[in-house]
This record gives sequence, structure tokens and C-alpha cells, in this order.
Amino acid sequence: MNRIKLSPLATTEIETKPVEDPNPSVFSTAELASAFRRRAEGEFSLFVPMHYTNSYAYPLILWLHQDGSQCSEIQKLMPDVSVRNHVAIAPQSGFSHSSPIAWPNCEESVEAAYESVMAAVDHAQLRFNINSNRIFLAGAGTGGTMAFRIAFERPDVFAGVISVDGPMETEHVPLRDWHRCRDLNVLLANFRDSQSYDENELCHHLRLLHVAGFSTTVRRYPGSATLSSNVLADIDRWIMEQIKSAIT
Repeated sequence: MNRIKLSPLATTEIETKPVEDPNPSVFSTAELASAFRRRAEGEFSLFVPMHYTNSYAYPLILWLHQDGSQCSEIQKLMPDVSVRNHVAIAPQSGFSHSSPIAWPNCEESVEAAYESVMAAVDHAQLRFNINSNRIFLAGAGTGGTMAFRIAFERPDVFAGVISVDGPMETEHVPLRDWHRCRDLNVLLANFRDSQSYDENELCHHLRLLHVAGFSTTVRRYPGSATLSSNVLADIDRWIMEQIKSAIT
């Protein structure tokens, strides 16, 4: 059944392995992807919920940071999501914070981002008690677009995908295997004054998801794109709704 809805402290840990930033203007696409992969390997920001206990299998939020930011942004975001409900991990984009696009949409970079995401999942599962049926891939801007691409490629890994102002990429036919990935739950956060994801494009993507049989929730907010406390709290509520509905 399709479902479309319109509408405080924690332990933290950052693990980094810096490498030299590539200059997109002088590297080929393949070289950029190689640099992306080298930088992304083993570099994560990890958020541990307050009063973490190993006796409970936690949901995992895997966050792809927005353009012009770093994986460490998750430390500022998660307290507004929840300080108790989730373990969260954010892989670092292979480009520096000065790059205009954190997650480029070329095939080589998508492959590198996929490897980084899967490494982050493995890293979190090795260190913490993670419920493998409750892994949610989320992102903002191009991070949200990349989250769609990776989740549609590996629906067996993720319980849901969340995009904040990140359009679903359609050029490479992400729904070509719709019958394999339509069990993914989808949350789309959209803004009325968004410069990168307007209402017409949103409606087009909703039609595609609806026809393919996805359970899709849409949250629309006034103004332009921002990771406000309301947006982040809605992410927590949506995830907990998916968990509850899977149990009942």
C-alpha cells in the first residue's frame, strides 16, 4: 500500500585519517574517484547515544553530509534528532569542504561513495550492537541524492532512505529494479522555496515512487532548505514509526 503524507547530550567520537585534498580542476574523473576513495576509506564521524548499552540492538543512521560541510556535522545534528534512540555514523566525502559538490553524480564517484557507505556500516556493526534490520541511509542536498542511488542499489542493507532537499536522480534510471527495492521506506523532506528541488520535480518523483509501489512520506517545510530542529525531529519520528510498524 502506498503511503504519501504531505505535510540532551551524547557521547561523541570522531575518527579521521586525513589525506591531501584533490583539486577538481586538474584531475580527471577517474583520478577524482581514486582520491575520493583514498580519503573516504576509514574516515568517519560517529555519534553514540546517551546511556548506550550493549544489551540493546540500536537502529543505525548513516548520514551523508551536505555540500560545503564535513562528516563531523553529524555531531551538531544528532542531538536534535535524538540523543538516545540511535547510533549514527557519517562517512567523509572525498572532496574538501571547499568543493561545491560533496557527492558528485558520476559513476566513479558513486562507486566510491558506495564503498565508503558500506565501510561505515561495517565499522559501526563491529563496534556497537546494531540491529541489521534497522539501518537507515540519510543525507542532505547531494548527500540525499546519493543516499537514493546507494539505497536503490542495495535495498537488502537498508530499512529506509531519507533525503533532505536532495532530488532523486533519474538520469541513470535508479528505479530500473523497482520490484527489488520497493520495500524500502522513503522519507522526502522538501522546502517550498528550495533552489535545488522545486515542486514540479518533487511531484514528478512522487509519481514515479507511487507507480513503483514505494511507501513514501513527504514532509514540506516553509522557506528554503535548512537542517532545522523541526526537520531533524521529524526524521526521528519517522524512523521510530517505521520500526513500530515493522513490529506490529
